[in-house]
Amino acid sequence: MPDAGSDGRADARPPIGGEPACVPQRRTFEVASAPPHRGLCSEVDLTGFYGACLGPAAADAPCRAAGEQMSALCMRCVTGASNASPPIPGLVPVPVLMGNASGRVTLNLAACYAAAVSGFPQGCADGLMEREDCVASCADCGKGDARRQSVCGRDVHVVCDAALDATCAATLGNAAALAAARQTCFGSTADSVELTRETFVTFGTYLCGPAP
Repeated sequence: MPDAGSDGRADARPPIGGEPACVPQRRTFEVASAPPHRGLCSEVDLTGFYGACLGPAAADAPCRAAGEQMSALCMRCVTGASNASPPIPGLVPVPVLMGNASGRVTLNLAACYAAAVSGFPQGCADGLMEREDCVASCADCGKGDARRQSVCGRDVHVVCDAALDATCAATLGNAAALAAARQTCFGSTADSVELTRETFVTFGTYLCGPAP
């Protein structure tokens, strides 16, 4: 599927515990207001994209075909990539999906909070996406290696939380506001929201679809 917000830069984080593979390179995210209901995608776009690119029957050829049927702006709202023009060098937008450095594609929690939490600080989505990327990559890199996993588990939040400034950290401490935002975006208040057809279409419609 199209690259959900991945790019690389040379200034990697310092290795933790001598394990440089446990953290991804730093990325600069395109931080902008992320209003919901942008009117860029239809439900047909979203369900077709999920089935072709993310669901159990996903495959490269159908995924490319689904992407070609979507408008460039819809594609950019969903994946951060454009099917009509190259991405802005060094910047990644705040789309529905986020791909971390280990290749896993997830729902973009930062985009949800930026759109659905009143007064969400400008720049906090950037830091939150970087932290999510860092934590997920560190967790993945230690699989099957108890020594490396223990290093990641001990140090990952010390390293990854550095992406958040004090204002952002305080905003993310408002559990009630974040739970309400997750209900709006995904139809679930769970801390960890799985990427399913229902959660993808619900969030895609909220962020990129027409006004209700």
